[in-house]
Amino acid sequence: MIFPSWQRIVEQYRKRMNRLFSQNLWDLVKNPDLVNSPKFRKAANEIARMMVAEVAAENEKSWRAAAMKSTRARKIYELLRAEIESQNLGPKLKAIANENAALISSVPEDVARKITAHASKMYLSGERSVEVEQYVRALAPKLADSRIRLIARTETSKAETALTRERSLNIGADWYQWQSSRDSRVRPSHKNMDGVIVAWNNPPSPEQLIGEHSTLGRYHAGSTVQCRCIALPIVSLDEIRWPARVYTGSIVMMTRAAFAKKYGEKIAA
Repeated sequence: MIFPSWQRIVEQYRKRMNRLFSQNLWDLVKNPDLVNSPKFRKAANEIARMMVAEVAAENEKSWRAAAMKSTRARKIYELLRAEIESQNLGPKLKAIANENAALISSVPEDVARKITAHASKMYLSGERSVEVEQYVRALAPKLADSRIRLIARTETSKAETALTRERSLNIGADWYQWQSSRDSRVRPSHKNMDGVIVAWNNPPSPEQLIGEHSTLGRYHAGSTVQCRCIALPIVSLDEIRWPARVYTGSIVMMTRAAFAKKYGEKIAA
């Protein structure tokens, strides 16, 4: 589920990328090497850093709210504050920003590749050069916008999950609960994962669990293409409505007592 605050971050990210390409998209498509210019690289890096900073700020607020719901709220809050003050997430935030800057820079090349395919088909069907150029010039912004929307939706969600995982592990919270967006657009594999308790060190293959062929492999909530699911960190077993579905290689129903016996009652430091 993309809550309003997260939707705002997605939209801001999309708009910033669109502004970056609005003036010089065609030049970049014709000469993708221009993305290596200092000016473009600086702009792409700035857009990526802004998205990551906004995600980190929102993630911090979500964690503070989650901590206050726990019976061990003060301990969790102190651990979270220490983690924030120590800036342990610095390297992770930088890595996410760098990955996103690279994705932004890939947009012109992706558009150029698709335009070339379209142009080739038109030439083979006998279209004149002037008609082909007019068509692909009009097509380029649409292709760029489609790619930008995909990046904004997917990467914002992936950044949120990555930060949630990092913060969870920093305070010793090894489990989370998978929550889907719970609407008509949820893919069957993710609908099946809704409410399932998952260990951060053991990501599932949601498609495989329902017998669906997929190349996506194993991943956490919010960490694959256009996934709108979220990972809700678990800092206390009191937060869970038992019995609950738990992923242990397969999805099994477990009581609180059975879970505590196998994994421990204390699941956060």
